[in-house]
Amino acid sequence: MKFFSWKYLVLFGIFASGFLKAQITFGKSVRFIPGISCGYTFGKGLNATVDCAVTALNYKLNNMPSYTGLHVSYSVFSHKKELYDNGFYRAISFNIMNVVNHQLITRLGLARTKLKWGYESRNSKKSNGWGFNADLAVSPIANYPFIGFRKFFIMNQCLGLGGSNPKFLYLGYQYPIEIYRPIKTGPTR
Repeated sequence: MKFFSWKYLVLFGIFASGFLKAQITFGKSVRFIPGISCGYTFGKGLNATVDCAVTALNYKLNNMPSYTGLHVSYSVFSHKKELYDNGFYRAISFNIMNVVNHQLITRLGLARTKLKWGYESRNSKKSNGWGFNADLAVSPIANYPFIGFRKFFIMNQCLGLGGSNPKFLYLGYQYPIEIYRPIKTGPTR
């Protein structure tokens, strides 16, 4: 299985390009960002994701507010039943998230997949390790719902996925809540 290729270098370049010509500050404001999304798993079925992020690294890119932080997501997706009777897989991912102008969201990280199967779903099968996770989402208007594409690599072909890596097309929404911002004081008299 080919783990790294030029496509992932391009995604990393998009992610890292936000830091060029940027004035970076740490802890200027801290955000907690809950989110939810649902969509289509290519050729397989539906998916739903619940996620949250915490950001503390802020910067401006061409006068657009941008921020970076840690992101965690939990996904459930369906897959055609080839090997197991249960076709609902679960995936957890840990990512680094970058948001530019509340419109361009990039997440890169690691994902792990699990499948419960057997009588009353008593057995479970997990991926052998953490696979690469890439996610790109775009919103036409700042702080509105966004459309995204996600692909992750499963490190175990015995999960009954037929040797394919899931690809999601989804609609989502995240709501940034600022939990810390220093109080700006005016000039003293």
